[in-house]
Amino acid sequence: MNTGMKSGLTSTAQSFAISLLLAVTGVSTAAADNLDPDATGFEINNALSGTWYNPERSGEGFMLDVGNAGKIAVSFYTYDYYGNQVWLVGPGNVDGSVAVVDLYITEGGIYGAGFDKDLVTESHWGSAVFTFTACATGSVEILPDEEFLAEFEVMTTDITRLTVPINCD
Repeated sequence: MNTGMKSGLTSTAQSFAISLLLAVTGVSTAAADNLDPDATGFEINNALSGTWYNPERSGEGFMLDVGNAGKIAVSFYTYDYYGNQVWLVGPGNVDGSVAVVDLYITEGGIYGAGFDKDLVTESHWGSAVFTFTACATGSVEILPDEEFLAEFEVMTTDITRLTVPINCD
């Protein structure tokens, strides 16, 4: 197979994969229009694992754990409209410079000796679309599900590394 044909098939496969991820996670069409894993030439890799935040929004941020086989786990530390701390967690899939993550919120747990895993409930909260342009810069679009829009808004913010890896290929 010639290089041009292989490149075209790879691009088509990436576009299809992103479309599939968007359909599964419910990411908005507007967000989808901006997703192009080939746009930056940068691909998400495990060197992006670590802490990320926007210095203008200090007090909230993300922990990313980029695994093998196109997988990512994310923790998002933030607040609701009322100032309550919220911790959202979830798995996602990586495609080039883009990762689409399903976010979940939990409740019912009790700290310490009273902890009972059976009391913890998990609800789908929404999704996040991470796009990276380099090893230390990216952005994230936060997309709460409709039932959470009274406490959270759709937003996009730039993010930068808080922790710096030894190297980032």
